[in-house]
Amino acid sequence: MSPEIILRPAEEKDCKLLWEWRNEKAVRESSFSSEYVLWEEHKKWFQKKLRNKNSIILIIQTLTKKEIGQVRFDIDRNRFAKIDISICKEKRGKGCGSQGLKMACDYIFKNSSIKGVIAYIKKNNLISLNAFLKSGFVNTGLKKFKGYLCYKLFLNKNE
Repeated sequence: MSPEIILRPAEEKDCKLLWEWRNEKAVRESSFSSEYVLWEEHKKWFQKKLRNKNSIILIIQTLTKKEIGQVRFDIDRNRFAKIDISICKEKRGKGCGSQGLKMACDYIFKNSSIKGVIAYIKKNNLISLNAFLKSGFVNTGLKKFKGYLCYKLFLNKNE
């Protein structure tokens, strides 16, 4: 059984934690930009995302309010959202990813006018693939994305 978790919108205070997670080796390897991100660069990016009404960052927490991950949605002009998730090293493989994905997608469907959520997962990232499938995403096949062969997954608002 997966642990109980809650979500909250990201705040200024989360900047450093997200930077640390972003630069962890395993996260960089599964990311589409695997280079180390400098602190100043991350701060600018984070500030821009917090101000952007088409970008939503949610923090995944335990019931005791310990931050364990993040889910980000970037909404395009056609009202589809690309999703990004990362879970802290200590909580990977414990059901937090799929549970966080499901809760975050429920949140975005309830609190926005998006039509669906799109995920791109590198072909060799089977742990992420399984988390997305477990949370209700449908695998639409392999596609090239940002130079990588990836699974493209989709979650429709009505599912």
